[in-house]
Amino acid sequence: MIITIKRTFLLLILSALFLVDISPSSAQEIDKLITLDIEDLMNIEVVSATKTGRKISEAPSTIISVTGAEIDEMGARTLSDVLKMIPGVQIVNRRNGRDMVWIRGVTTGYNTKVLLLVDGIPYREAIFGEWSPDEEIQLNNIDRVEIIRGPGSALYGGNAYSGVISIFTKNEVDISKAAVSIGTNNMHHMEFYSGKSIGNSKLIVSGTVHETDGQKMARDRKGYDTDHNDHVNATNLQAKYINNNFRFSLTKNDFTTDYPLYATGRDKPQYYKITNGFTDYMFERNKLTIHPKFYFYHVKHFFDMTTRDTTGKLSAASERHLESLILGFDGQMTYRVSENNTLVTGLFMEHQEAKKYYEENTLAATAVTAIENIDDNGETVDIPVDLYRIDDYEIYSWLNKNADITSNPGIISTVNYAAYVQDEMRFIDDKLNLTVGLRFDEYEGFDAEFSPRVGLVVNPYKDLTLKILGGRAFKPPTYRQKYMVRIDGKSPGNPDVGPERIMTFETELGYIYKKNIITRINYFNNTLTDFIESINYATYSNSSDKRKISGIELDVRTEGKTELDFINSFSLFSNYSYIDAIDEINSKKVKVPSVSKHSVNIGLKLRNKRVTLFSGWNFIGIRNKSSSYHNSVKVDDYKILDNKGRYLIWDVSISLKKFSNIPFKMDITIHNLLDVEYYNPTYDPDEYYDFTKERRNIIFRITAEL
Repeated sequence: MIITIKRTFLLLILSALFLVDISPSSAQEIDKLITLDIEDLMNIEVVSATKTGRKISEAPSTIISVTGAEIDEMGARTLSDVLKMIPGVQIVNRRNGRDMVWIRGVTTGYNTKVLLLVDGIPYREAIFGEWSPDEEIQLNNIDRVEIIRGPGSALYGGNAYSGVISIFTKNEVDISKAAVSIGTNNMHHMEFYSGKSIGNSKLIVSGTVHETDGQKMARDRKGYDTDHNDHVNATNLQAKYINNNFRFSLTKNDFTTDYPLYATGRDKPQYYKITNGFTDYMFERNKLTIHPKFYFYHVKHFFDMTTRDTTGKLSAASERHLESLILGFDGQMTYRVSENNTLVTGLFMEHQEAKKYYEENTLAATAVTAIENIDDNGETVDIPVDLYRIDDYEIYSWLNKNADITSNPGIISTVNYAAYVQDEMRFIDDKLNLTVGLRFDEYEGFDAEFSPRVGLVVNPYKDLTLKILGGRAFKPPTYRQKYMVRIDGKSPGNPDVGPERIMTFETELGYIYKKNIITRINYFNNTLTDFIESINYATYSNSSDKRKISGIELDVRTEGKTELDFINSFSLFSNYSYIDAIDEINSKKVKVPSVSKHSVNIGLKLRNKRVTLFSGWNFIGIRNKSSSYHNSVKVDDYKILDNKGRYLIWDVSISLKKFSNIPFKMDITIHNLLDVEYYNPTYDPDEYYDFTKERRNIIFRITAEL
């Protein structure tokens, strides 16, 4: 691995020498190269930090914004490809192949500690609290993504625990685009976007169809041979109608993936059908803005696991049936008290309902012989066929509000009420900005939660910014953690379990060096308490232990225009993250498993009139060890392997713009250019064998603009 990293940095240096000739004869052209346009970077407006528009340098959060154009130019296929380049973010995999987002070392199995919003709608399933940044999320309709690293419960309530990812979809009209892609692992992808203006109205429709065999797994979860791949089949469709200040949106997602870490002969396809939508209206008069929004998020999930012997006969089967619904209302009022004071208040209500949930498996199966009649040249031939008949099933897992094994499955519903207030104040000609906020959340099943925040932003000089931020956030227990009943007694729910909590302090220093380079350095210190766990399959409960996570993030960015013949403009970002995540268990300090202490990301983009070249490097350092690592692996040769080592992945994307009157754009993207072999440890727990990450992957795409 060390040799591979050294080789990669050598190639990076050679690429730089090739792109910019650093000979004495080109000294004047190098001077032209650093004629930068830095204003655009400083004046980016973000909404997620305060629910009002603020410059990114003034926002009382550690926040970054990535545009849809940047996503397209980097050749990203999924939201995970975007997030992995953000400082402090680590993308990991569950055993079922779905991606997990860990922000600043806060681990989460179903992404329940990171709030995902799409046009303000919370994206999560109500029983497990699950969402995933993979092909479930459509990219081609994204206008921008705002990523907050740090708690956001003071505005957004539960689940905005370690961070907020907010996607804003496009409102672009009078344009139609379609693209077709093919790639490694039998990948096929189609997408379209079309927007039309009709008087004062806009109608926007977009969608994607994606299928790939995915990366073949090196081993199953116990270390045995496997024939499974990380197969994905996804379809996304969004329709949005806008009339002045009124919006209506409807989104449909069908997502299928195989459980990749099972042995040969055991299959577990997982089917997700997700429908969500919202309607809102922006009422504006003088200094007052009222913005009510109604939304819903409906999920149907089904898996069908089968086990067959070496002859192909069915020997066992199990199924899961899940249906959940979230109905929500968020009414926000913004009042401009003065030029230097803005007051935000809001009322929130969310109804969560588990309409259906149970798991069942085979109790008995009988070998039978069936007679199949085949017409062979006019004669009927009886051929015996060996089958298995499933005689009986049992329900072994379900939800019950008392978590009582003697009770039958039933519909469970709860309601969350909340109110929030935020005051934004500016002093001394905008050189000092103070934001204070508080949210009150009332849930069924545990005491009310208060989530305060304070953000102080100081601009003593034009080129210098200091942020001092603090607050508290929480994550409510899921239905699975409170109400799950299991016949085998493994990790049953606990109606008395309460929320997890986090206290945070962070500071950011931003500086513009010689009007050319933006540098930001962050320090954060988080204390996590009451986290929900099930140790050795015991009942879920709130832990009395503490987890302390501190770290430093360094982010350097620049972009500009040049007078060079072969490069018209460029942009460069690089970031480094150091994360120290420690569990304090019975006065002992233990590193949080699988968290990487060091990570580095670099992105270089070069453009001219016809070509855009993006190179991205993602380095993840050694992941923390644990006492449970590979404990369930049965093959000794693989049990002793340590796949938590460092890795460096190099992605390259080349975009050829339209030539002459030909309305086509061509892209070639290579992920993992150096074909590095690397793995992600499974999470919760990491006792199984590791998830095989993709090797070199080449994608060719053609886009037509109509």
